[in-house]
Amino acid sequence: LQQQIRQPLSGRPEALRQQAATAKSIGGMFQRARTTLKQEPAPTAPQPTPAAAVDTPAAPQPKTITKEALSQAWTAFAMQLPEKERALADRMKIITPIPTEERQFKITVDNQLVAALFEQQAARIIKGIGEYLGGTMLKMNIDVNKVDVEKHIHIYDRTKQYEILAKKNPTIEKLRKALNLELS
Repeated sequence: LQQQIRQPLSGRPEALRQQAATAKSIGGMFQRARTTLKQEPAPTAPQPTPAAAVDTPAAPQPKTITKEALSQAWTAFAMQLPEKERALADRMKIITPIPTEERQFKITVDNQLVAALFEQQAARIIKGIGEYLGGTMLKMNIDVNKVDVEKHIHIYDRTKQYEILAKKNPTIEKLRKALNLELS
């Protein structure tokens, strides 16, 4: 055993590389890739185009944004926000942007306070998302959910209270009938 340890290791790594190259292992895969890269010819420089083709520049095509790409850019921007802007980042993680037109998208928020937060940060958000979408400049529209708030005056009559409650939840009426209860 001591003789094996004292033997020089100079030829050993090459033997291991050859063994790995022939074996069906990860090392063999890397070795085969390395040898194929060495054998491939170097890429050649592109040939110059004729003068006629150079004179006509290609018109930039409008970039259509997919929902998936927009959502990924939105999430990526929210994830890179610093800890001190956690309120904005958490809101952005909850909200899903929806592309509306070619370079526009909309978000729907719960109330005016959140809408004001997004309006303040709109330029920064648009710039940040645009970087993830290849420099595309977008326009963000903010919609506020309208919540219908029912206002009830104080009703002291128990039958009227029960009618309002039964209207909101019809199973209460079924339960009252099943238990044969009376209103008093």
